[in-house]
Amino acid sequence: MAAAYRAAVAERAPIPVGTTFQLRGPWGSEMVTAQGVDTWNGRIVLVLQGSVAMDSLAQRTATVVASAARLAGPGSAGTAPSATSAAANASKPIPSPCAREPLTPDEKKRVVVVRDSLVKVLRAAGLPPYPRLASRVTSESSEVTGCFDRARIALAVSLRTSTLEWTRQRLVLIDAKGAVRAVPVEDFRLKVHDLLHALDADGDGLDDLAAIGRAERGGATSILRYDRAARRFTRLASGFAWEDR
Repeated sequence: MAAAYRAAVAERAPIPVGTTFQLRGPWGSEMVTAQGVDTWNGRIVLVLQGSVAMDSLAQRTATVVASAARLAGPGSAGTAPSATSAAANASKPIPSPCAREPLTPDEKKRVVVVRDSLVKVLRAAGLPPYPRLASRVTSESSEVTGCFDRARIALAVSLRTSTLEWTRQRLVLIDAKGAVRAVPVEDFRLKVHDLLHALDADGDGLDDLAAIGRAERGGATSILRYDRAARRFTRLASGFAWEDR
């Protein structure tokens, strides 16, 4: 039954088995090949063959988000690589040039100060006008290290109710000297974000953000691209989504 299911899905999938992708994640960039289809949490998924580093990260319990740009495959305009060349490319990932080291003790202190200040600013802007919601407002924060132009730390702070009927968020970048710069976020209906890790998702040399975006009655994993010219984060891609009923 499982074999018949996979065969039927592979036959009708919009992305054929054998398609190659440029995969970019927190570990770096590499070529991967679609080697089959499967199910995961009730969803149809494409199984990718890549490097040992990629496979090791995928086996961990922590969520790892990566971007995939389609390069070539059966039936596409490009020439599909052979299985041998695809495997050779997949085994040679290009490491990320960004050293995303953990926060130092001084950086941790700075993050706490900035976080507390942002919570005060958000609360000063006003709480929900309805007592039912105002009494349920809590603050959440998350931070990641990366190479965001001249900044090293991205910090997201939000106020939210448990049902996310009401939310308010600020995202800032903190540089090596502790200077803070607010950065707007455009992510359609996803209003607050819990940051997961940094990655160069589009290959422009600047880090972007992998996050879990949330809104009332739903959410999704999201990659937020850092636009240096506009000085803002905008959605580059979104992954698994869910809805609450």
